[in-house]
Amino acid sequence: MTNLRARNFDGFIPTSAVGVEYVRENESFSIYIGEYQICRISSEGSGTNLKISLEIFDAKLYSNNAEKITSIISLYQDV
Repeated sequence: MTNLRARNFDGFIPTSAVGVEYVRENESFSIYIGEYQICRISSEGSGTNLKISLEIFDAKLYSNNAEKITSIISLYQDV
């Protein structure tokens, strides 16, 4: 069982609480497991000019959690 958390400037929340509203309100946030930062997801622009950046800091942790992280990235389809 993974305990993934998202972190923005306000602190941590469980990734299960990350929805369209969260990605809309946060231009950048990181995904952690425990104390380890897996990746940072950033967005810029809007509509057809929306650009998403993914910085991966730990390839193994990313690979082990890619399905959940991909589901978070897919939220941008509804932004």
